[in-house]
Amino acid sequence: MLNIENVSKKYGAKIALDGVNLHLERGSILGVIGPNGAGKTTLLRTVVGIIRPDRGTVYLDGQDLLKHPELKQHVGYVAEFQDYYPNFTVEDMVRFYRMTYANWNEERYKELGAFFELPGRQKIKALSKGMKTQLALLLNMSIVPKLLVLDEPTSGLDPIVRQKVLKALVDQVAAFGTGVLMASHNLSQLERVCDQVAVLHQSRILIHEHVHELKNRIRKIQVGFSGDFPEELKAHCDLLSVEQVGRVYILVMRAGDLLTRLKQYNPVIFEELDMDIEEIFVHQMEGRRVS
Repeated sequence: MLNIENVSKKYGAKIALDGVNLHLERGSILGVIGPNGAGKTTLLRTVVGIIRPDRGTVYLDGQDLLKHPELKQHVGYVAEFQDYYPNFTVEDMVRFYRMTYANWNEERYKELGAFFELPGRQKIKALSKGMKTQLALLLNMSIVPKLLVLDEPTSGLDPIVRQKVLKALVDQVAAFGTGVLMASHNLSQLERVCDQVAVLHQSRILIHEHVHELKNRIRKIQVGFSGDFPEELKAHCDLLSVEQVGRVYILVMRAGDLLTRLKQYNPVIFEELDMDIEEIFVHQMEGRRVS
């Protein structure tokens, strides 16, 4: 559905995006993570056409989004900060979207309206950041887009509203087959809702794969030996980090040959530990850390 091909963008001497390639299927949620300044917001704004890339193309259903502006009728975008007309009321914004988007779905709007319970006659300038985000989600899910692009959609929300937003998002994907491209710093939330994850680092895509494949590829093992930790294993290319706690070692490694080699030393303790996306992300950013 969405194909981002070799997209690059510079601001003066600063490279914001450098040959970025991503693919998103219909009915799938792709989470984009990365440190501050990695280019996440630039990427999302490029996808929706706010920023023109210096090189590369963004395709929706095989068509260039920049060359076919009518495709934006099928794209919803929720920015991190909402810049709606401050003197409009919530009802005014609903009318605006209803007139602007041909695919506006009144039934979906009523479902989401009851779900979010926003004050219809309240002016935008009087809404909190969290309420503005809920309004943006309400509007952009009511147009039933093929592609929904979200920049930090749960930022500023309290835990109860955050759960409501994530539930509404998952329901949207299940009911309408919407493809979702979402950037967030909250990695635990991404892990709960995303099918795929992409790590953007220094303007390039470092990782792009399904969440379950990533978690299978990077392992966390707790081991103990009758003697010291085998020196030859410390130099293994698949070993990302070693942490020693007394006589026990906690290893983070790529699954593969190292796992087999490790068992050949007959460890007296061998236990695989759960590892979440946040831990994997940290180890990928830090690189090898072996003492």
